Amino acid sequence: MQKVLFILPSLKPGGAERVFCSLLQSINRADYELELLLIHPESENEYKLPAHIQVHRLNVEKVSRSIYKLLKYIRFKEPDCVYSTMAHLNMALLLISPFFPHKCRLYIREASVSSHNIKSEPYPRFMSFLYPKLYPWAEGIVCQSSYMKMDLCDQYNVAEEMCHVIPNPLLNQEKTGGGEVPPPLAMDALENEGPHLLSVARLDPVKRHIDVIRSLPEWLKNYPLLHYWLLGDGPEEETLKAEVNHLGLNERVHFMGYERDVIPWLKKADLFIHCSLYEGFPNALLEAVAHGCPVLVRDHPGGTRELMTTVGLLKRLVPDLSLCDEFLEKPPESSRERVREHYGVAKILKQYDELFAL
Repeated sequence: MQKVLFILPSLKPGGAERVFCSLLQSINRADYELELLLIHPESENEYKLPAHIQVHRLNVEKVSRSIYKLLKYIRFKEPDCVYSTMAHLNMALLLISPFFPHKCRLYIREASVSSHNIKSEPYPRFMSFLYPKLYPWAEGIVCQSSYMKMDLCDQYNVAEEMCHVIPNPLLNQEKTGGGEVPPPLAMDALENEGPHLLSVARLDPVKRHIDVIRSLPEWLKNYPLLHYWLLGDGPEEETLKAEVNHLGLNERVHFMGYERDVIPWLKKADLFIHCSLYEGFPNALLEAVAHGCPVLVRDHPGGTRELMTTVGLLKRLVPDLSLCDEFLEKPPESSRERVREHYGVAKILKQYDELFAL
């Protein structure tokens, strides 16, 4: 039985955090002894894990200040594998990896498209310097898409044989603390005539919600009963609300905040819109297709084009946002079947079994 230590900064709502929670609860406990190590103290709205998942916290506010505690804990637990995500945490672990127990192997997971995501880091030039220096020290690197792998190898001279393309699995809401029912009044509103457009993402400039908002006045000419619902919170919320107010769309755009369970929304929405500047692997888009929600995606760097190609919806990947009746039609059942075939948890877990067995 292999001992695998998963490491995250925290369990605050986010794509990487949800994926780790799902993996921890889905991996066969007969084959692995699993534990989750968190750097930061507990905070509100964190994902919840069942009691049988062992969780330990270092209770340190910053990853950079946790180095000694990290190394001490890893040496104490002596895992066979360490698996981490987020570039800054990956690099901290790589720096101390020469001092890991002899048998311990470090696998790291890239959380986004490296060459784009690095621009939002506090010290992008320093990070660019560290990537080619530190990443070769890993036993293996997990990328969620072939685009991410190509970007990492081309931009930072990482050897291709080190990188393993393992997509994120179709997530089970029950295994990531989901299952909560959205506010009844909001769900009642989605029963009214629309169309009702939906975006599920952190309110961050990278997600480009503002482009959808600025498109609404033109779309309302053909769809006068249109409403746009945003599920998520984040640093751009006030900017987006100001733009909505400026355009006189307060009755049309609805900020619902963070929702732990988005599936009821996906089942009722008339169209899911995704228009990020870049995306390593779009979890919310995968869920939208899986639950039969029509989707409209503006093309961008990352793994989104691969996903849309795999599920047979490439016609809904457009260079510029526009709204027409064709996009409001339900996708074929074959798209949902392809999601289950290519991104089902069982298939993704098999890839992780192969990775950890290396």
